[in-house]
Amino acid sequence: MKFSPMWAFPLCLVLSCLVWAQSTNSNNEVQQKITDMGTEMTAALLKGDLAASEKYLSSNYVRIYPDGTVAPTDDLRNALKFTALEVSEQQVRVTGDTAVSVFRSNVQATANGLPLDGTYLGVRTWAKEHGEWKAVSFSSIRLAGNGGSDSSPSSTSTKHAPAKEHAHVKNNVFSDDLSKLTINLDSKFQYLGSFPFDIRGIAEGHRYIWGEIDHGKHLRRTFIIQAEGFYPDNQESYRYGTPNPAALAGDAYQHNVWIDDNEKDAHESPGTEADLTRTFFKERGYEWEPQLVMSRFARIVDESKKNEIIFFYFENLGDYTKKRAADFSEDAKTPEQQAIHNAVDANSRKAFRVSR
Repeated sequence: MKFSPMWAFPLCLVLSCLVWAQSTNSNNEVQQKITDMGTEMTAALLKGDLAASEKYLSSNYVRIYPDGTVAPTDDLRNALKFTALEVSEQQVRVTGDTAVSVFRSNVQATANGLPLDGTYLGVRTWAKEHGEWKAVSFSSIRLAGNGGSDSSPSSTSTKHAPAKEHAHVKNNVFSDDLSKLTINLDSKFQYLGSFPFDIRGIAEGHRYIWGEIDHGKHLRRTFIIQAEGFYPDNQESYRYGTPNPAALAGDAYQHNVWIDDNEKDAHESPGTEADLTRTFFKERGYEWEPQLVMSRFARIVDESKKNEIIFFYFENLGDYTKKRAADFSEDAKTPEQQAIHNAVDANSRKAFRVSR
């Protein structure tokens, strides 16, 4: 039989339609599979079943919090706890061995004990690994007006509206509009970032953090400035004196030096500054030793006595002794302990300069 050219176009059209249909069916199957896996992960998260919730995660899976913080799987296992999680409006797009699912989620959850309630838009990226679909990343943004918090585990949401931030940082220079102070840090330090936090529902703090790194991401010294104040809707005020004053730029600061086990503090008081600062470093891959020596300077900065500023200078206890913080008593200082205190005190006063 002689083939007529008049059949060529219809035949090509039919073959193209068949290929398109097969591709569409394949994509539809993948879309449904990914939707089902997402549903299974949601159910597992609500049950607190970590093994099931991680079943479809890549070994290189990362989560990106709304504030830009990146956390690997290991940091998530104990961080997130859900009491309600409702996913809707899910859409899945497939391109070859990669897929992206976009969805809205109403969340009631905590991260390291801190609330993350709100409505979020989530984006989960999937890729084929050894023939199996695995989630390789997840990121989310909080949708405005839904009462949530753009928080990672290193920050706290509160029923109070956040106070206007009155501090500014440029590299190693910190300036504060409220106290009218400028602090210049030693050039060996580098600015690492900041985070806000709530204090028992009656005050708000903001920590600005610098570190001196000696190898890898190991912190040799740390310097923290904490701007703190009571919320205006209460009558609380700071009432401490300066029994052991240190003069900085003509002002008297309450000053103390002590040896501290930050890991113990964080464990005993989750959600407080010690815990949040430890989490801040961990999320960013820094190694902050738990056994520390701290020199602390604090001063009330306004006439209403509702605001204070605190300077924390830290060195590693291991740089001075093989003993641990528990081996020392603050009530009766040994000569070794006093020598450590004196050295860290002297170093702390060289680490920064306060001016007006």
